[in-house]
Amino acid sequence: MKPTKLLLALSVAVLCTHNSINAQPSFRKAVTAGISTSHPHSGDHLVEGEIFDRFVGGEIGVKGECVFPQSLYLSSALSISNRGWNIPVYLDNNFQTSTWECDVYYLEIPLFVGYKYALSSKSGLFCELGPYLALGLWGHSRLDVDEDVPSNESKNVFQDGWYRRACCGARVNIGLNINQWQWSMGYSYELLKPTKDAWSTIINPQTSSLYLNVAYFF
Repeated sequence: MKPTKLLLALSVAVLCTHNSINAQPSFRKAVTAGISTSHPHSGDHLVEGEIFDRFVGGEIGVKGECVFPQSLYLSSALSISNRGWNIPVYLDNNFQTSTWECDVYYLEIPLFVGYKYALSSKSGLFCELGPYLALGLWGHSRLDVDEDVPSNESKNVFQDGWYRRACCGARVNIGLNINQWQWSMGYSYELLKPTKDAWSTIINPQTSSLYLNVAYFF
């Protein structure tokens, strides 16, 4: 083989190898934590004004990113999140009300498709969206009726059959990467009504939530 052809063949081989190496996705993992504010929605007449109070919760967990060429990536996480609600409920025909409170915890597993836009070699913007699966861990509900009447209480709404053990929804996040740190804000909406049986006929706390999160990548 002539030297020019050999050199051309080696150049093509090196170029192909270089592109193949560059095409390999990179993976990184992080710990993440954040706060959330949930706004449940209801269509039931037993709810005064059909308005839930906003509920402040949070989430903590681990996440991973698989980054591909052209700034595309896949992201998933394993986190414990807290959502809930407080709502005024009519107790009698005299319009006496009490507060019905519920506080629930989920194991959430999202799957996002995202895009990164580099601002510099150490910083960039990103946007990601996708579905999530939420598995109920534990939750507490309490309705104070009267000082002389015991409270209507459920120490685990999942075990007692008032809440679905599995739920799902959609979420979108936007944020900023700087070195190993990531700051983001997000919005999610539950696609399934979480209550069941008797609760599903009187209350529908289908939740939309806003998030502020920070993550540190290793």
